[in-house]
Amino acid sequence: RTTGPPPLGGVWSETGAQAAFSRGGDVPGILNLATGETKLLTPRTGQDTWMAFTSWSPDGKKIAFHTIGAKGPAGVGIYYPQDGSAVPLTSQGAAPVWLSDSRRLLYETGFELHLFDSVTRSDRVILRTEPYTIELGHRSGGVRDWIYLSLLSTEADIWTFDIK
Repeated sequence: RTTGPPPLGGVWSETGAQAAFSRGGDVPGILNLATGETKLLTPRTGQDTWMAFTSWSPDGKKIAFHTIGAKGPAGVGIYYPQDGSAVPLTSQGAAPVWLSDSRRLLYETGFELHLFDSVTRSDRVILRTEPYTIELGHRSGGVRDWIYLSLLSTEADIWTFDIK
């Protein structure tokens, strides 16, 4: 059980024994499901931003996050639960998702899909679209998460019909 504002989002650990969650007010935490204990994390960001956990690495050693400021996403980074450190990686982007090697992350900027190598710190654009037409997400599916990419479109068909 946690106290304070309700969680805004959460991600499961690779074993399913813990859940990292993000809340408004810059008070993210990790819930141990076996003991019910919650470890609130030391805030990493300033008062106008909060940390949103988005993906736990498959090796269980890192959690990807992005920060949210008054103007929206403010960059991605890595949180290390073992020692409580957080390392910012970029000054832009959101929704980072670990790949199966626990080394590389995908993240999006609203019009670009990036591949970031957390060891070499190389950041590469792998897809570019019109502004605000791309969304990156993932869902747990059995023993492995699956990643999806949505391309948004403003095109539409108009259908009319008569009700009799």
